[in-house]
Amino acid sequence: MNPTFIPVDIEDATSRPFLNSLSKNLQYSLQIFEKVMEIGFKTPFNQVDVTILALYRKLLAQFDGVCILLDHGSLNAAVITARAALETYVSLMFIFEDGTEFVEKRATSYYTFYKLEELKELKNPIVAARMSANYSVEELVDFHLSLRSALKVCC
Repeated sequence: MNPTFIPVDIEDATSRPFLNSLSKNLQYSLQIFEKVMEIGFKTPFNQVDVTILALYRKLLAQFDGVCILLDHGSLNAAVITARAALETYVSLMFIFEDGTEFVEKRATSYYTFYKLEELKELKNPIVAARMSANYSVEELVDFHLSLRSALKVCC
């Protein structure tokens, strides 16, 4: 596939070729992600697909942040964000490591860990206070129950 639809700034390409290349790849990846999501609305995704797509989207957002930070000269913040992107990339590579037989188990494991972390966050008084200010008691109970049911389904 050739990303011919992405505009190229010639001056930017010569003054910052790495940043321009990263930006073009990010834009192209976002276009691919949007097309995958369009297809997904016609054919529903399962939990493994959602987990992998969420990690991929997170990785794209982190690279977008790196581009923005580098564009504004914030090298230290860009390095921190790049490390977070590397960790997300390693998570994705771990899910796909050793062929397809472990993909479902590893994606489910990642999803379960994420849901457990969400439950732990609800016990944090600061998070609880913020959520109680934004949501009704019924909504919070529903949220808590949905997290618990998600853990039961995947485990």
